[in-house]
Order: sequence, then structure tokens, then C-alpha cells
Amino acid sequence: MRKIFLTVIVLFFMVTISFASPHENGIDDFYFGQPLEEIQAQYELTDKNFTVEDGAVIYYKANIPSFDFYGLKIDQPVSLGFKDNALYKITFNTTVDSLTKILNQKEMIADFASVQYGRVTEGENLLLWSTNTISLSVRYVAVDENSAYLLVSMNENSIQTSEPEENTLSNEVDTENTAVPAIEIPKDMNPIQAQLYMLYQIKLNDSLENTSRQIHLTKVPIWGKPKNTELINYTSPKRPNMFSEILQRNVNIRFYKNNLESVFISFEGDGTQLKEYLISKLGNPATETQNVVLANMTDYSWKNGDYGLSFSMDKTSGHINFYYVPYVQIVTKISLLEYAEGLKSTPTTVRHLEDMIRSNAQYKESFKTQMKSFPEYEQALKEAGMDMSIFN
Repeated sequence: MRKIFLTVIVLFFMVTISFASPHENGIDDFYFGQPLEEIQAQYELTDKNFTVEDGAVIYYKANIPSFDFYGLKIDQPVSLGFKDNALYKITFNTTVDSLTKILNQKEMIADFASVQYGRVTEGENLLLWSTNTISLSVRYVAVDENSAYLLVSMNENSIQTSEPEENTLSNEVDTENTAVPAIEIPKDMNPIQAQLYMLYQIKLNDSLENTSRQIHLTKVPIWGKPKNTELINYTSPKRPNMFSEILQRNVNIRFYKNNLESVFISFEGDGTQLKEYLISKLGNPATETQNVVLANMTDYSWKNGDYGLSFSMDKTSGHINFYYVPYVQIVTKISLLEYAEGLKSTPTTVRHLEDMIRSNAQYKESFKTQMKSFPEYEQALKEAGMDMSIFN
């Protein structure tokens, strides 16, 4: 009954705002594919900026006082991205307000947008929707302990959300005798790289520009000015060519110095068939260990030359991580230092982390190994206020 009531209320709200707010192909009076010249005739476009994100996109800023997104107050200017002189992407912030008000706004958007665009995919402070025509992301960004805002981005989605059944591998089939999608693997491609290529037709250590031509990329927003700009995270709604029944969309793609460093894919469901498929292509894993944090999860790993793959699973979920081995040391160091930097503003998290280390000997040893490998990390943890006596 509550779901029916909510749907009725949402539909009523959508009717009252008529054609304003987001719609099936854009936001407010803007629609994807709208000619640049048409928008320039109505608004002054400034701060021209070119990026290879999502392919070759040119961004402008525009002051649009009447711009409407579910009736929320919008900061000006709004960012408009154009591909081939046609509107491709719209990005903006809501005005900064109290944490409670912003969280309520986020929940309101989750309810209304799910009626318009279907099931939402939720990440850490992030909401994502993807249809045949658009991709919408809403990120909650804390300014300080008392205030926050929402970072909203919608773009044209050229990635099809449905694909022929013959292009997927069912969890019920024998992987040894199943035909895989008709994707031509480049000659002499590394076996681990070949499995990533089969899934998304992208290559580790390839440039950001080349990768963006093969797969839709959306940069993960970062609040404030990051200390390190060499490591950049993107997401993509692209559906994998295989095992799409369990592999989640919105894959995480990370670049180091604009070269593809890693691809992280989550899955929901029984990953046994996926594990068996990887073994059939790569041989038995080099390692098989119990996860340091999650006792019911098992970690597997493969390595072949400059390419690595880690696979973790329990009975209901898991993840795969393809990574480029030559970047492991420097990327691990950057990630650990950024993690420690984030702890400085969250003392509650530090206390919780200390409790986990005290109660988990394996977790403690993992931290000690990391600190031994990267002395700067140990110093950063001290500066974050961690009780270092717990490692004695």
C-alpha cells in the first residue's frame, strides 16, 4: 500500500511540474542533441573547455536563472557539454544547505527519479540511473560538518541497455562448451587482458582518449582540491558482453597519468560459474586466501606478465579487479595516503578502525605490512590521530 501511495504522490508531483525538471531526453527546456547554435541564441556561453572525457566534449558555462530540477535551488552557472556541436551533458550543483535538508533532497530525488528512470544503483553518497537515452548521477557532497550540496550530472546515453541473449553467458550453462560473443581478440594479447577485452573491449595501460572512444566515461566528482591529480576515477554504465546476469553496471575505471590502471566490477549472485570460466581461460589461481576483513569471502588472484586480476566472492556477491602491474606500487601508495588524509576529518571512523584492528589479527598484520612498505603511510596515520600502540 505504501508503494502505491508513493507512486501516486510522485505522479501527482510530476504532473504539477508539467514539462519542467528532468525528462526522458534532458532537463527542463534543454534536450540532448539540441544544436549548439540554438542554445547560443538564448544564453551567453562562457569558459569554453575541451576534455576527452566521454570522447571529445566541449564544455561551456551558462547562467540560466529559470533552470529547474525537481524544484530545487540551483547554483549558477550550469555546465553544458557538447559533442559534435550538439548538447550531450548537463552538470550543476544545488545550493549549499544544512545536512538534513540536503539528505532530504537526495531522498526526494531518489523517489521521483526512480519512477521516471527505473531502478536506482546506489554507491557511497551516490545515486545512478541509466536508460536507453540518458544517464543520471546525483552525488551528495559534504562541505563541512554542518552543510552539504548535491552534484547532479545527466548525459546522453549512447550505450544500449538491452543486448541479444546470444551475447551473454548464462549461469546455467557449461562454460567449457559455451560459445562466447563474436569479439575478435587482437593477436598475441595477454590472457588476462583478453578477458577484460572480452567484457568491455578496452585495454589496460591504454590512454584515456582511446578508452573514451570505446566506453562511455563519467568522471567521479571530488570535493575540494585533491592533493594528487595523477590518479583519476571514472564510472561507466556499459553493460558487459558476458555474464551480464550478475555483473553490475556502473563499472569503476581508474587512470594513472591518463593511462588505464584498473577496472573494478562488482557482481551480485553466485559467482561460481564466473570463477570457473576464469580458471578455464587463465588456469588455477596463483593464490586463494580468506578475505582479511570479510571472513565469509574468498580471494583469488592471477598474474601474467604486466597484467593482474583479483577475484573475490562469497555465496551472494563479489567483485573482479583487472589491474596493470607496473603501476601497483605507486597507485597503492597514493591510495593509502589519500585514505589517511580522509581520516583526519573523521575521528569517529578512526576509532572504529582501531577497534577493527584490535579485534582482527590478520587485519592488523595487513596494516603493519602496508606501513613497512610505505613509511609515509605510518606517519599519515599518526597525523590522523590513530593510536599507534595498537600495532605493538
